[in-house]
Amino acid sequence: MDPYLDEEPSSTTGFDPIQLWRLFWRRRWLFVVPFVLCSGMAALAIRVMTPIYFSSGQIHIIYEPTSATVVPREVDRYSAYRPRDRGYMVFSTIENIVTGPIFLEKAARAFMKQYPQLVEVIREHLLEDGIENVDEDQIARYITGRLDSIIKVSDDGANLYRIGVRDTDPALAYTLARIVVDLFLQEERASRLRPATTTRDFLETQRAGYEQELQEYERRLNEFQRSMLSETLVGNPVNELNVATIEANLRRMRTDFQIAATDIAAGEQAVRAILGGLPNLNMIAQEAEIATILQELIGLELEEAIEQSSEGGVLDREEQLGSTRVRLNSALEARIAREYPRLGVMDRNRVTQYLYYRLYHNVSQQLIEQIENHIREYRDFRTRQPAQAAQLSRLQQDVQAARDMVNTIERDIARENMRLEASMSEIGYKMVMRREPKFPRRPIEPNKTKLYFMGLVLALGMGGGLVILAHFMDRSFQSVVQIERTLQLKVIGTLPMVENEYFQRRKRRKYWIWIVLVILILAVAAAGLLVVYPRLS
Repeated sequence: MDPYLDEEPSSTTGFDPIQLWRLFWRRRWLFVVPFVLCSGMAALAIRVMTPIYFSSGQIHIIYEPTSATVVPREVDRYSAYRPRDRGYMVFSTIENIVTGPIFLEKAARAFMKQYPQLVEVIREHLLEDGIENVDEDQIARYITGRLDSIIKVSDDGANLYRIGVRDTDPALAYTLARIVVDLFLQEERASRLRPATTTRDFLETQRAGYEQELQEYERRLNEFQRSMLSETLVGNPVNELNVATIEANLRRMRTDFQIAATDIAAGEQAVRAILGGLPNLNMIAQEAEIATILQELIGLELEEAIEQSSEGGVLDREEQLGSTRVRLNSALEARIAREYPRLGVMDRNRVTQYLYYRLYHNVSQQLIEQIENHIREYRDFRTRQPAQAAQLSRLQQDVQAARDMVNTIERDIARENMRLEASMSEIGYKMVMRREPKFPRRPIEPNKTKLYFMGLVLALGMGGGLVILAHFMDRSFQSVVQIERTLQLKVIGTLPMVENEYFQRRKRRKYWIWIVLVILILAVAAAGLLVVYPRLS
């Protein structure tokens, strides 16, 4: 059959699937050969590629909704900060830690310590490569360089991050994955504790220096007070720095004392109605336990009035005051229960409350008298001896400044201790091991599905490309209609192709061209499936 008359094009315009099918069927070998070659190359790649195993551990970052106020916020609440930015920052932090040279060297040292038999294998391998005098440092550098290329970090979403190791040996991949994940959790925890610990150690060193300075200033002040002709101010807490504050506190105490006297008078009437008289207050105050508690209250209230911090600080003094007041109330309750066992609970509470406020009123009176005496002695001394008073004031200022600095540093140390405890308890966020590394049973590479898909894509692309290329390079006429349309001549007949020597040479040259193209296709497929793909994997 005449090929020109057999391939008349369809009279319809636009896309013609029949014509496209004829185009591909005429040059079907240009499509079939690349398809077979690329598919075969994919199968060959699956067989010749070295299996790669992957073992990984999954880490879950849990963000606590409650955080300590002493822990500084890393991001301002009014900034344009978004959770995905936080996830990217966490991923970058994890990747920077596990790929850092210090971390990799620690992981290599841990591997060498746990698996000395594998170290000997690496030593023999290095000796075979011509390296002489292989020591532990060279082996550690070799393992470090190997780890740098096989550790992989990925973000699984939902605050889940994966740290794993890829290797051709499944046992080695599993071992290294466990070492890397465990070491990462240790390093991450240490990195959070290190800043607070360093700051605290620095502050403690500074506190020791300022405490020595405070002791020196106090020694000078005590020597000056002992050397003064008048010993009026020895042990007097009033000085130039706090006299104004103490006088203001004294005025407040007098006002409170007068108000309390009115309330106590009302309580006396209730107690008289209950007991028929008033208990012997002096006898109660002279009881050993109650007398000791009252003396402690006088000392603590005096420190509170002159704003002088005790050794434990202001917070400890307030806690001691509260505890001492509770002890006084409990002691009075026990005494009333022993002395008046027939009283009801309400009446016993009224009597106890009256005695508590009456005794505390006496404590306030003694305290006011002591403070008035201290202020009077200080002002008399300053009037009689102005030069010594000025010297004393300077020494007291030095002592107070050193004491304030020590107190400030102690508060900073307490804050750093709280921050350190918060970091240790992982307030704000914590990293937990959600899934430990497991021994890999199957290799992740070569991926058969991916390789076959790549071979299919290469086959379709190259085969279709060759067919289209051949069609556009073919300058011969394909049909009678094409001849008449191009030459504007009427075709009255066709003759079969004469297979002479000229046409034979052209056919052989065409065959060689296609053979070269097939070889190029084979080279591209081999490079893609046997070289590029393993490198990307």
